[in-house]
Amino acid sequence: MAEHEARMISVRTKQAMREAKKRGVVMGNPMLSIQRNRNVSVANKQQVTAQSQWQSKIGKVIEHLEQTEELTTCKAIADALNKCSLKMVNLPLLLGFSGILLL
Repeated sequence: MAEHEARMISVRTKQAMREAKKRGVVMGNPMLSIQRNRNVSVANKQQVTAQSQWQSKIGKVIEHLEQTEELTTCKAIADALNKCSLKMVNLPLLLGFSGILLL
């Protein structure tokens, strides 16, 4: 019974979409073509710059934590950063390790 109703809904929806297309209604996200055609290289460069600045700043904080609190493991460093409300998802990558630490 439910499968029949689902098929009927699908048929009615497809029929309504065909009729709307005949009337010239554009289906889908009207901004999609604009988003596809925009130049993302500027946004990518800005993101890379912001990430580099963040890594530089957080790297200094990590070095300070390692020296002053004698933290030696990624978990200990992540815990210390979390206490300071600095959440790190890719801390091992920042420290030069392979893998990802999930906090």
